[in-house]
Amino acid sequence: MTITLKEEKIIDRWSILIEGAGGKGKEVFQKTEARLQKIEAPNIIVKSQEVRPSILSGLIYRKQRPFLTVTNKYLKGYTMLIGARDYGKQLSVFWYLIMEPKGLLKILRILGSPKLIIFTFPIVLPLIAYQSIFKRKKSVFPGALDLFDLEELTCYATTGHHAVLETVEELMTDLGQDTSKIDRKSRGFLGIS
Repeated sequence: MTITLKEEKIIDRWSILIEGAGGKGKEVFQKTEARLQKIEAPNIIVKSQEVRPSILSGLIYRKQRPFLTVTNKYLKGYTMLIGARDYGKQLSVFWYLIMEPKGLLKILRILGSPKLIIFTFPIVLPLIAYQSIFKRKKSVFPGALDLFDLEELTCYATTGHHAVLETVEELMTDLGQDTSKIDRKSRGFLGIS
């Protein structure tokens, strides 16, 4: 299955460009995945998948790239996408934490009209509440997470972030580079460091 990565889905991100590390992308994937497996974090699933920037670019232009995807069975709708690709003789390593609404919430997001959302709010709110209470499905909107859900999201994303950071530090050390210059803080909703 191919994932479509749109800018509006991204809620947090991090990146680095490593000089002289071109051709080391597969190594970054392997070592990051091994670190994630070693941690044995609960509810975490790691796999390789293709990612494209839009449906058309994937179908017509075959524009897609390999990513390591990290999902959490407890928090449906959140996915961490870890990428590594050559940029000349450099290696660009990055991750995106994306949020994708499911079901009725996805339809409302696609429609996107604030008036429509306000008009349908009396219908939507009971459905969301029913799903949350009786079907034990977690909300996919960061502002709607309860304290324990936010804690799970933070732990899940931080685990992925640290696995990538440790892999990057190891690679840079092997190349004789200074790891103290790494910007460790993510840019987005969680601000992980």
